[in-house]
Amino acid sequence: LTPPVEVSLTVGSFLPNRPGDANTDGALDILDLILIIDYILNVDQSEYNEALQLLQRLIDVNEDSIINILDAVLVVEWILN
Repeated sequence: LTPPVEVSLTVGSFLPNRPGDANTDGALDILDLILIIDYILNVDQSEYNEALQLLQRLIDVNEDSIINILDAVLVVEWILN
């Protein structure tokens, strides 16, 4: 038997994983809040959309699998504090 080999693979670039960072710029600010509210008002959440999966993961800040005003309120609290 040969000794084990450890392999590391990175594909693409690193993305910020901060909840609420809707525009993935690494900062939590009013621009993120605007994107979250736009998503709530304009995206049909009953349809599966693979292209929006990262955005959905980032803006579902309370992790209840529903993107709604509660997520926006949490982001407002974080921005103000």
